[in-house]
Amino acid sequence: MNTNYFGMIRATQAVVPSMREAERGLIINCSSQFGRLAMVFFANYCATKFAIEAYSQVLRYELAPFGVDIALVEPSGMATNAWNPYIPEERKDIVAQYPVIKQVHQKMSESFEPLLKSAEANPQLVVDLYLKLSEADPGKRPIRSFVGMDWGTTRINELTQ
Repeated sequence: MNTNYFGMIRATQAVVPSMREAERGLIINCSSQFGRLAMVFFANYCATKFAIEAYSQVLRYELAPFGVDIALVEPSGMATNAWNPYIPEERKDIVAQYPVIKQVHQKMSESFEPLLKSAEANPQLVVDLYLKLSEADPGKRPIRSFVGMDWGTTRINELTQ
């Protein structure tokens, strides 16, 4: 929560006063597909990304009169080193009560490997989306832009854009 959410708020609060004064600006916050869809074993991560979604949406309403755009980039899993240090918490008490949890987690991890090797997991897609949003006409940027392997996020965004 400290990095994914509170860090983003602190960075935003640092730049907003000058953007309001200039009556223009763009803030692009990085959320995730898991900021729109909840995924087992990712509860804390999903919670931070859902929080970013809500904060950014409200900020968009509050700052629009000052000419400041807020946009969200919602990538799916990308082939970066972010996955390498991921080690789930060892909750021996829970695993003892529900041993299937360990098996499910292992199967999920194994299924992610081929997905992260697909063309849709290329992190350059995220960079390209940031550039596209930064070059878009002020006031016409979508609040949410998804990139990557779509598990329903695009449809959710279409219904709520």
